[in-house]
Amino acid sequence: MKKHLLTIAAAIGCLTVASAASAQTCTAFSGLIATKGGSVQGDSCQAGGSALAGACSNAETLNGAGVAIYELHIPDEASYTITVNTTAFVPWLGYIRGTCSSNTACIDDVTRSGPGEIFITHSAGDTPPGTYYLIVGGVDVDTPGCGSFTVNWRITPVELQSFSIE
Repeated sequence: MKKHLLTIAAAIGCLTVASAASAQTCTAFSGLIATKGGSVQGDSCQAGGSALAGACSNAETLNGAGVAIYELHIPDEASYTITVNTTAFVPWLGYIRGTCSSNTACIDDVTRSGPGEIFITHSAGDTPPGTYYLIVGGVDVDTPGCGSFTVNWRITPVELQSFSIE
């Protein structure tokens, strides 16, 4: 009897872990951004997913282009800048909250430009600390919708400038 109970408990545990894993929204990561500053090379042609819907449970497609997804950890009270440089395609950047229940409420920032440099900047306090996802993809179906790029980031924690007790 104990053997059967242990088998049933193990099966329930496996099902619980599997259902928790399937509830995550952005699972195909290209990398993790967790340091104060750095740089990473990427290629959205090699990245998984042809639509944001497939990557992060969102309805906005990226015109058939591949997307690269980076998990981003923002510490408490920090300002940050994320820059993507590419000459290969017209980039689209999506910045999505890690915890949300509504597809439209998940999107925190979206920007796009011509080939070259594109960036997202937030100052301390305008975005709650936590986990976010940076999505790099292409928006133009008439030209190559994917290609190589460089992601640069700088996270600057807020520091106490002066302190006095009177």
